[in-house]
Amino acid sequence: MKKSFLLLCYLFLSINIVAQSVKADVIIKKDNMKIEAIIQEINSTTIKYKRFSNQTGPIFTIEKSKVASVLYANGEVESFENTSPNRDIQVAESVVPGNSFEKRIRRENDIELKKMYALEKNYVKNRRVQGSICLGLSGVGLITAMIANQSGPSTNPYSAITSEDVFQLGVIGAIGFGVSGALTFINMGKHKSRMKAIEQEFLRRNIKSDSFSFKIQPSYNPLLHAPTITLRASF
Repeated sequence: MKKSFLLLCYLFLSINIVAQSVKADVIIKKDNMKIEAIIQEINSTTIKYKRFSNQTGPIFTIEKSKVASVLYANGEVESFENTSPNRDIQVAESVVPGNSFEKRIRRENDIELKKMYALEKNYVKNRRVQGSICLGLSGVGLITAMIANQSGPSTNPYSAITSEDVFQLGVIGAIGFGVSGALTFINMGKHKSRMKAIEQEFLRRNIKSDSFSFKIQPSYNPLLHAPTITLRASF
């Protein structure tokens, strides 16, 4: 009974922490319809997003003139109440920075801003890897605890570690790594919000986030009956 109670406590705590660490952006349309989303890009005329319920799915596009405001996952609100198809650029230019970080990026030059973006992007990548590792180890701890719980008390009187000890270590490890992973993802969300703020500043200044990028696309040439590779580069 004690073991089952501890497992239930762990599951409740993990679900609660993960649920708090992953939040959606909310697009509020002018007809009061709300869309839970992950904002991908906001340009002068449209907002591109993925549905929060299907984050690996397609990217949708909605006109800014149909949107009243966007409530970002970090609590910031951007209003588009006065946006119209003919005034999008003027509205985008008149957005006032809402916090100290946004005020800071307004003061930076283009080169420093790109460096900041690359740094935040690297932070997001590293936090995603760290968080995934911690949650994976948390799962290992939970599985270990469940196996120990099913095996029952040890019948070997000479064993230094009992199944009870293994169970407790598994639960402690699962909770510890689970909390650490959730906090890491929360921190990742902070840096993602900063990336979005810098991307908005890129849009305001009409500059690209990356000075150089390339894409390799494999294909097949039916005339030559041979595979080909296309390299596309942009500067």
